[in-house]
Amino acid sequence: MRNSTYPATTHRIVDGDTIVFILDLGFNITKRAEVRLLGVDTAETYGVSHDSVEYKTGKRHEAFVREWLSDAESLTVRTDEQGKYGRWLGEVFDERGASLNDALLDEFDITY
Repeated sequence: MRNSTYPATTHRIVDGDTIVFILDLGFNITKRAEVRLLGVDTAETYGVSHDSVEYKTGKRHEAFVREWLSDAESLTVRTDEQGKYGRWLGEVFDERGASLNDALLDEFDITY
């Protein structure tokens, strides 16, 4: 799956920078893939106190991602490589070619 582009549907949003997609590989073959948004580092929502600023910020990032994905009529995922936790590193695009990665970076200061 390296350096490839696939039509995708959202399966589950893990947090603001990690999403599980069902990728269409063609020939009626699909693959479930956990994708870490390349170049994006949102605040953590796991392992931190729910009263913390980090948790609340992470939930805002997650809500932004949820809304962006729900507004898209179709999605494409371009994978780059697998990261150290087995997640695919990639970029997500909508039908207009707009990038979720860029939208997050424009909305929040979350680069790594």
